[in-house]
Amino acid sequence: MKKYIKLAGISAVLAMAGSAHAITFNEAQSTSFTQQFTVTPTKSNGLIFSVSGLTSAFKDLSFTFASVANLSVNATKSGNQLTASFSDPRNTNFTLGTTPYLVTVKGDTLASIGGGMGTVTVTALNATVTPVPEPESYAMLLAGLGLMGAIAKRRNSKQA
Repeated sequence: MKKYIKLAGISAVLAMAGSAHAITFNEAQSTSFTQQFTVTPTKSNGLIFSVSGLTSAFKDLSFTFASVANLSVNATKSGNQLTASFSDPRNTNFTLGTTPYLVTVKGDTLASIGGGMGTVTVTALNATVTPVPEPESYAMLLAGLGLMGAIAKRRNSKQA
């Protein structure tokens, strides 16, 4: 419960400071994972980006901006939270502008997690975050469309 109250408080502060966008996803215990997102800044050089999860669920968390050399951030522990963050306004090494970026989030979950799943929160201030579908999702979409086409063709041949 404390986790949700804390996340709601952080989200409320971010929402007051600018347009905040957050996505959460779950990962099974005892796994390594990689998720990709498209991050599109809505304010030039105003992006604040973070990835967080509970220390009781994750060994480590990190993110990498794929098209920006050396922009990789590992999470640090703060209380019971692992948080990796990047602040464009405060960072003189990188000025990202408003170009969309591919961001890769990686981590490892612990072997024993209450409920069996760890929750990762990806938050962006002054940007939109959208998940990049995995190739398997596209394969399932194409297979479904092919199946629907076969059903429609079969119905038409029976009616003729």
